[in-house]
Amino acid sequence: MKRLISIAGMLALVTSFLAWVPAAAAPPLSCVVNSTDDDAWASGDNCETATAGEVTLRSAIEALNAAAAGTHTITFNLPDPSVITLQNGALNVTSGTLHITGPGARRLAVDGDAASTVFAFDGGTTVVMSGITVQNGATDGDGGGILSSGTVVLDRVAILGNQASGGGGINIQCCAEIPLTITNSIIAGNTAGSAAAIDIEGDDTGESTLTNVTITNNTGEEGAVEIAATTMHLEFVTLASNHLPDPDGQDLPDSPAGLGVHDDGTATVHS
Repeated sequence: MKRLISIAGMLALVTSFLAWVPAAAAPPLSCVVNSTDDDAWASGDNCETATAGEVTLRSAIEALNAAAAGTHTITFNLPDPSVITLQNGALNVTSGTLHITGPGARRLAVDGDAASTVFAFDGGTTVVMSGITVQNGATDGDGGGILSSGTVVLDRVAILGNQASGGGGINIQCCAEIPLTITNSIIAGNTAGSAAAIDIEGDDTGESTLTNVTITNNTGEEGAVEIAATTMHLEFVTLASNHLPDPDGQDLPDSPAGLGVHDDGTATVHS
């Protein structure tokens, strides 16, 4: 009997101790960016950097990467207009579904500082982005503005002045079912060794749709848009004033450089 009482007492002590120990802090499900700095997430149950109260776009993305599966959101409370200049490499979304909702492409820009890709999205992710300019990304690899192996949905976005080996503005790699959807956007002033504005490569990369998109003044050795082994639907899309570089590295303004389709790819055009 005494032994039973002793065990019961021990169980009570353990229960009391577990109740006293705080649970591990869970990452947040949404973040509001209030700083144009580029500091990292400090971990914990909020989106902040090591500076109390500060939430950067990088800290928000890193916090939501660590969050439970589901749909997460990032919004902004910044001066109008604002530029977020990256100092620590690409902003990498590694998991889940993320909505990044900006105030407008003329009001907020994310700038790669000519030093890295601006946004990188891993396979299996879905990123829905609106109201943002993605500019001045640069890489010796693929995707100056956006490099994605997941699903990308862009609305009211400007992709401006990025450069890369492949896909100066946007490079989509294998194998999302609907890799790219763009509406009400502009892709301009990008350069690349292959397609300057959009390069969709790899096998089985699904169907992409561009609606009410202007693609202009891009310079690439394989034109403005290139699709391989995939399908792209273009509705009310303007492809104008895109260029091929000449052998001396200069633009050839009168050369045709619009849309390239190969490796059993398909393009449908409606206007």
